[in-house]
Amino acid sequence: MLHHNEAIIGTEGTSTPGWLRSADVIVGQHRTRRQARRWISSIHHRYPHCVLAVARQRNGRWCLVALPARTIVMRGGRFDGATSEQVGRVIYHLWLLRRHSDV
Repeated sequence: MLHHNEAIIGTEGTSTPGWLRSADVIVGQHRTRRQARRWISSIHHRYPHCVLAVARQRNGRWCLVALPARTIVMRGGRFDGATSEQVGRVIYHLWLLRRHSDV
């Protein structure tokens, strides 16, 4: 059972289209940061419900986390699929807390 503040995580290429449409966080992997930035831009247009996109480098050297108005670059770790999803969950919860404190 999902709590109202739990992030729904989707992974492009493995999650169903319906799941991606309802996802709060969508994760994808890319070779270059340029490809990742284009993908992030397309995610926010294709899936308006998505709060943030997490693009990780295929070899795991970096991870881009993007809200519609801001992109954060993370380096210095090993960003596999599970780590990228966890990064997305943490940042989603921080976004949610800030959003509720602004109300």
